[in-house]
Amino acid sequence: YVFIAPLYVAKCDKYAKAGNSKKLSRMAFWGGTIVNFVPSTILIMLAFYFGTGFSSTIVNAIPQFVQDGLVVASGLLPAFGFAMLIQQILRKEILPYLILGFFLSAYLKTPIIGVAIVGMVIIMVMYYDEKKNKSVGIGGISDDDDTDSF
Repeated sequence: YVFIAPLYVAKCDKYAKAGNSKKLSRMAFWGGTIVNFVPSTILIMLAFYFGTGFSSTIVNAIPQFVQDGLVVASGLLPAFGFAMLIQQILRKEILPYLILGFFLSAYLKTPIIGVAIVGMVIIMVMYYDEKKNKSVGIGGISDDDDTDSF
């Protein structure tokens, strides 16, 4: 990935600057497939063909400081993921629902599936209420009403 991805990204940037959406789209599909799946497929096929001895040799060839860095990174990834999730959740429009879900779960001991069902009901009520409000024009007159009688 380290050697292939920069070439792929540079080519995509070139097509984007030129405004060539057809080639950019083709690169996004085929280039992404090649960059993401081909190296993994090759490594997996080699591991299956040569067995665990080959895999152990490859892993042992990785320097210890890189392996230690990967261990540290794997410990940080969940925290980073939660931080990104909280950053998205902690918006003033969503905060009341977060507090409601926490209250239901922590204090009322509602199972997670129950909290999810309550959330789904709230979303449905909001969706259908918004849909109803869009169909009603100013003064409570329906937009699709073609008659002029009051």
